[in-house]
Amino acid sequence: MKMHLLVFVILHLFSTTGAHINAQSIIYVKEGASGNGSSWQSALGSLQHAIDIASAGDTILIAKGIYVPEKQWDVVEDREVTGEPRQTTFVLKPGLTLFGGFEGSETDPTSAGTLQNRDLLINETILTGDLNGDDEFINSANDYEYRNYAENAYHVVTSINMDMPTKVDGITITGGYADGGNSWESDNSNGAGWYSRAHSRVDNKVEISHIVFRQNYAELIGGAIYNLSELGGESDIKIHQSHFVQNASSDKGGALGLVSFFGGHNINLDKCIVEYNRSVTGAGVYAAQSLNNNSTTTIQNSLIVHNSAEEHGGGISFGAFESGASNLLQVINCTLSQNQAMGNGGALYNDAFNSPLFIEIVNSVFWKNEGNGRSWFNKYAPGSQGDFLLEVSHTLLEEKNRNELDLNGGILNLHMESLLFDTDPLFDGESDFKLSENSPAIDQGDNTFFSETDASDLAGNTRINNNVIDLGAYEFHKEVVVSIDDLVYGRVSIFPNPATESLQVNNVPNAVSAIYISDISGKIIRYKEIKGQSMSIDISDLLNGIYIIHIGNERIKFIKR
Repeated sequence: MKMHLLVFVILHLFSTTGAHINAQSIIYVKEGASGNGSSWQSALGSLQHAIDIASAGDTILIAKGIYVPEKQWDVVEDREVTGEPRQTTFVLKPGLTLFGGFEGSETDPTSAGTLQNRDLLINETILTGDLNGDDEFINSANDYEYRNYAENAYHVVTSINMDMPTKVDGITITGGYADGGNSWESDNSNGAGWYSRAHSRVDNKVEISHIVFRQNYAELIGGAIYNLSELGGESDIKIHQSHFVQNASSDKGGALGLVSFFGGHNINLDKCIVEYNRSVTGAGVYAAQSLNNNSTTTIQNSLIVHNSAEEHGGGISFGAFESGASNLLQVINCTLSQNQAMGNGGALYNDAFNSPLFIEIVNSVFWKNEGNGRSWFNKYAPGSQGDFLLEVSHTLLEEKNRNELDLNGGILNLHMESLLFDTDPLFDGESDFKLSENSPAIDQGDNTFFSETDASDLAGNTRINNNVIDLGAYEFHKEVVVSIDDLVYGRVSIFPNPATESLQVNNVPNAVSAIYISDISGKIIRYKEIKGQSMSIDISDLLNGIYIIHIGNERIKFIKR
C-alpha cells in the first residue's frame, strides 16, 4: 500500500510554525511520568490531567508515546459521566495549544526552530482509543477488518463549542470505534477519531496541523473526523498538512464527515492527503448542509486518492437539502485520482434538493477515477427551488469531451477554453502524483486562486515555479538527478552514484539527526540516525532502481545497480 506519511515528516521541517510561543504557561506531558508538569524532568503522565489544569492561552507539550483517554464524556449532553468506559475520550478545552512529536528532553521546546524540527515519525505521539491495547487491523482486498476493537473508545478526541481558537499539532489519532448502535440520539456512531460540534449559537474554532488519522471506524458519519454545526452554532475548522489513511464508515464520510443542521460552517482543508478510506457515500470527504446558515467547504493543495465508496462519491460527496442559505464547495489545486464508486461519481458526487448549492473547481486534476460519471455526477432533482451552479475552469479531466460528463441538471459554467479533456497528466509514476517534466498540467492554472499567505504546494515547494501555477496538488520542480560519482547538492554530497553496495554521505548539516531513504513513490524503506557529518549506508539489499535520500529538507535521487 502506498503511504504518504513521509510527506508530513518532511513538510513539518520547514513549515511556518511561527515565532516563539507566547503562552501564559507551558505544561509538559510524558508517557509514564509522575511529576507536576513543570518541565520534561517533572512531566505529567496524564494528558487529560494536563488539559484539565490548563487555562486558555496555555500550551501543552507532549513527548513521544502512547496515550489512552481517561475521561468519560456524554458528547450529546456535553458533560462528564461515570460507568461508561467506551465513552472515554480526550476532552479538549477552549483556547489551548497542544504540540506532540517531542523526544522529551528538548531544552527550548517552544522555539520556532525546535518546533519546525520535531521528528514526528521517530517521536510519534499517539492518542489511541484502544483501551485494552490489543487492536488488530486487517486490510483485506474488499474491506477493512477491526479485530478486538469492540471495547475501544467511541471517540478518541472530543471538542465541543471551542469558543476560543484551540490548536492541536503533531500527533497521531487511531483506534476510535464509533459503533454506538446506529443511533442519531447518542452520537456514538459518529466521529471515531475526532468528534467536534458547535451548537446553541456558540462558535467552535479548531485548528488541526500535522495530524495523522489512521484506522478509525464510524458506524454512521466520519471515521476520522465528524463535525456537526447545529442549532445556530458556527464551526470554523482549519485542517492543515494532515494525513487521513485507512479510516472507514458504514454510511458516510470514511475519513471526514462535515454536517450542518440549522447551523453553518467554514471548513478549510489545505495540503492534506486523504487516501485509502472507505464508506458507502463520500469515502474521502462527505459534506452536507440542511436548514443551515451559509456554509463553505474549501479543499486546496490536497491529494484525494485510492478512496472507495460502495455507492456514490469515491473521493468527495457534497450535498444540500431543504436549505434557505447558500452552500459552497471549492476544490482548488487538488488531485483526485484512482478513487472508486460502485454507483455514481468516482471522484465527486453532488446531491442538491431545494437548496442553493454552488461548486467551484479550478486548477485541479481528475484522472483514472472509476464510477458512473468518472469525474463527477450531479444529482439535481427537477423542480427544486434552489439554484445549483457548477463552475469548472483550468482543470484536467479524464472524459473525452463535454458530452461524457454526467452533468444532470443545474446551471453549468464550463470554461471550455481552459479545460483539458482526455489528457494524461503524466504523473511521475503509477502511485506518485507529482507531475513529470513533460506533463501537460504544467503552467495551465489560474493565478487568481493563488494565496500569498501560504505559498507552497503539498510537498512544501514554491507554489508558482514559472510565473503560472500548475494544475493539481504539486507544482513541478525539476529535480537534480545525481548521476556522477561525487555530486555536491547544497551542503550535502553522496557518492558513488550509481551505487551497488554502499552509499557514502558527507557534509550533513549539524541540525540533521536522521536520514531517510524512500523509493520513488515516497514509501520509506530505510531510516538511519546520524551523529556527525558523515556516514556510510548499506544498500546492498535494495532492488535495482531509483531511490531518494532525504537529508533535512534536501532530496537527492540516486541509482542502485
